[in-house]
Amino acid sequence: MEKKGIIEDVFVSWADFRNETSKMVPDLDYHKYIWRGQSRSDWMIESSWKRLKSNGTLDDYLKILDRVYDQISTWSDKEWDIYEKDEKLISKKQQNPYLNEQEYIEKIENKRYNNKELFSFLAFLQHHGFPTPMIDCTKSPYIASYFAFEGSYDNHCNSVAIYRIDKTLLKNISDTEVCKDVKMPVIIEASSKGNVKQIIQQGLYLTLSEKEILKLNEDLKRMVNYSVEPIIKKFTINNSDRKNAMRELEQMGINHLSLFPDIEGMCRMLKEKFFQSADPGLVEEMVNIFSK
Repeated sequence: MEKKGIIEDVFVSWADFRNETSKMVPDLDYHKYIWRGQSRSDWMIESSWKRLKSNGTLDDYLKILDRVYDQISTWSDKEWDIYEKDEKLISKKQQNPYLNEQEYIEKIENKRYNNKELFSFLAFLQHHGFPTPMIDCTKSPYIASYFAFEGSYDNHCNSVAIYRIDKTLLKNISDTEVCKDVKMPVIIEASSKGNVKQIIQQGLYLTLSEKEILKLNEDLKRMVNYSVEPIIKKFTINNSDRKNAMRELEQMGINHLSLFPDIEGMCRMLKEKFFQSADPGLVEEMVNIFSK
């Protein structure tokens, strides 16, 4: 049997992509896949942190988190219990109220993180522009499409990419004997506590970059017992379809304001409407008005 690997590339039109996604069964397929849109098809999938610190380790990143937590918590007026509580130390602090918080935390050997709270904090940071090791994805193919096409206007690229990741297949192969010692992608559904944008954008996250996935792809293809349908399907769409795609997404109620409900989101939505997806005649009319 042919070893296909875990990534499949296809070149399609926007109409083809929309038709394929419209055939999905809402109660079945929408829980099976997650999606990611990128405004250039030649970009690798990579976390915002790895783009800035390609050689950085997770320990390096966690040290940064320790330094920014108080500032983020103060400005957002939110708190996350990112460390697991050590009952002995809590008791000691209760006995000695003069032990300050930094000393208290430093006394915890090999800080143990409360993953649920940690991922919730990382998701909040991600949605507010701070680099994290997590890669943005969404449960909606159309929200992923919006992020792909919206950014492509300023990037002047020839094509965008929309990735479909099969959650079910990923879990099934991750649980097999073949992959027990292999670093597989992990999908994180972080708590949306205090994170309105994550709720609106139907956000969830991937923990492995495309570079790591490609290495994994080659490793698995060399394994004698490995044979599986592609876990990741990459749809490459020509950017000439941008105007039609953005108009159809607007008709679905997907625009910058619906995904970023603030004044900046409103301005970005109007920018798209009156300049980036506008008919040439409308733009010319506006220029004539302001030139008088």
